[in-house]
Amino acid sequence: MKDHLLNMHGVRMKRSTGSGGEIIMQEEEIPPQPRARSFTNWFHSIFQDLSWYHEEVNHHLAECLLRQSDDPGTYLLRRRTSINDGFVISVRLSDSVGHFSVSVTSGKTIQFGTNQFTSVEDFIRHFDNEIVLATPAGLVSLKRKCHKNLTSPEVYEKVVAESRFPNSAQDGNEIPLISYEGYLTKQGGRIKTWKRRYCKLDRAEFKYFKDLKETKARKCLDLKTCIGVIWDPSQFAKSPRGFNGGRIFCLVFKERTYYMYGDTECASEKWKQILEKVVVFQQEHQKKKHWRINEG
Repeated sequence: MKDHLLNMHGVRMKRSTGSGGEIIMQEEEIPPQPRARSFTNWFHSIFQDLSWYHEEVNHHLAECLLRQSDDPGTYLLRRRTSINDGFVISVRLSDSVGHFSVSVTSGKTIQFGTNQFTSVEDFIRHFDNEIVLATPAGLVSLKRKCHKNLTSPEVYEKVVAESRFPNSAQDGNEIPLISYEGYLTKQGGRIKTWKRRYCKLDRAEFKYFKDLKETKARKCLDLKTCIGVIWDPSQFAKSPRGFNGGRIFCLVFKERTYYMYGDTECASEKWKQILEKVVVFQQEHQKKKHWRINEG
């Protein structure tokens, strides 16, 4: 006969025999099953020795860190910060950053893509090879690990100096002293690819460079001739494959429209706001200058 039964309430009961031969039914104490988080904590303690495991990096910081690299295929391992516990492989793609789930089980196995690893050592050795992933943005080869001894990125663009703009009623002859700099992703002119550029605004001059180290600007735009700064009305048609960043805005000139976006929604909004202020100020200043000439 079975030693374990369910009573009418669905509670598991254990049957035993007393000293007098009588049958005794007792509610069985079932030890609580370990939660998924405890398994994740165990793997976390093992992964801490990996140079490319970023334990304190979340989704947003991973994107900022990997966007510093111009090499698609740069990747890192991080802990998932959502309710569903586990880990994530974050990868620099050609125009964005992809995030791929790494799940763990109570049997201390690791699932990544279609591969299941029975030990941490097998999982780590898997990345010693050049792995090719099929993503919505196309194929990407995992070439280079992003080590955690790298300098942490500036998550948000840093305002170097910003002055108060004169009110429209005031007669400001001088261009307001305003500087702003940081990374933007910009669409090319003839070849419609998206490249991340380091941009600098100095008064009415907007310059962009290949990166922070480059000293000679790739382009210098005179915002005195800019018609306007607007959100891209067709951004979903023009945005890059695997688009993952802030909203796209446009610098509109007579000869060309420049499409660009920040690493985050906040970055895009801040850049557009500052550039729009500069352009509006220049337009108002030119109108006042024209009126003074006519009155003279």
